[in-house]
Amino acid sequence: MANYKVPALERAFQIIDMLERSSLGLTKSEISKRLDLPYSSIFNLLNTLEENRYARKDAETGKYYLGPRLVNGDRLMSDEAALRRESAPIMQALIDGTSFTSHLAVLRGGDAIYIEKREPAGFFRLNTWVGQRVYIHTSAVGKALVCELTKDEVQELWRRGLPQRTDKTVTSFRAFWAELKATRERGYALDDEEDQIGGRCVAAPIRTASGKIIAALGMSAMADHLSRDAMPALGERLLAAIQDISLAGA
Repeated sequence: MANYKVPALERAFQIIDMLERSSLGLTKSEISKRLDLPYSSIFNLLNTLEENRYARKDAETGKYYLGPRLVNGDRLMSDEAALRRESAPIMQALIDGTSFTSHLAVLRGGDAIYIEKREPAGFFRLNTWVGQRVYIHTSAVGKALVCELTKDEVQELWRRGLPQRTDKTVTSFRAFWAELKATRERGYALDDEEDQIGGRCVAAPIRTASGKIIAALGMSAMADHLSRDAMPALGERLLAAIQDISLAGA
């Protein structure tokens, strides 16, 4: 079958895969370097993908992202820039009231990806960053993002292999499904040292006008600063705060 491959098409698929895995976007030069292909070849491929709406270019940065034909409609219409803009004052207000770190995340390729991070003033900083991928079964933002998927959809994600990060990480599908059920019932998700010992997080889903989950807003802190008993109150605080995030969507 190798003789029947179309090299240009294969390269186009490689570019699409790279764009899907990068929430920060990629320039032509970065793609050229990663694929070890001439700039001129990447130039022509990206122009073709953009013309056919499989890629989109940010006019200000020159970076490329997945185009509208490859991104979920509600998620595309809300746009990550709009998500960041609408969430920014809410994140800052939560930080000012708690001194915890705030993350905004979306679901991409079976992982939660941070598209925004805001921190309180001070010396201490969490070792997280915009563009970081975190697991759906260990992170609060991940659980919030997938809590309303069907059982079959969650099982498919589980089958891909979700590693044990700490001795508190959920290691069975039954336990994970039960945790998602609890998340749906209370409205927010918890990470109680499941991703990293000494770290806790609470997150709530952000929805379009139709109720579709398109993002999650989380508050993270070290366990010394966020006790287990204090997590429910933070969850309720998050639920109240995200009501002020206004997003379009059917």
